[in-house]
Amino acid sequence: MTMKVLRLLSAAASIVLVIGCSASPGSSGRSRDFKSTTEPYGNRHPVKADINANGTITCVSAMGKGTPACYINTTSGGYQVVTAGQSVSTGTGGTMILACQGSGALACVVNIKD
Repeated sequence: MTMKVLRLLSAAASIVLVIGCSASPGSSGRSRDFKSTTEPYGNRHPVKADINANGTITCVSAMGKGTPACYINTTSGGYQVVTAGQSVSTGTGGTMILACQGSGALACVVNIKD
């Protein structure tokens, strides 16, 4: 083989190696944010999302009066109240419903990594 062909093969092998190593082992397949709100007089606007097994749902923020929190319902975990910065498991997957807990006008955001 000529030196030019060897360089091309070496470059191609390097590209394959970089592409093959771009994702870390065990990394999640997707990361998504969801926001739910509640109007000042109590009308809730929940959000529903499909979730995969063995992921995490993190309450990114919860804003409102009192002690606002993310009110998360998952197919396998049931209802859980989670404050900002806390996480719960997606369990066996299925569906997640997010609503806000607190009083007055509320807004809460979760991040799902599954």
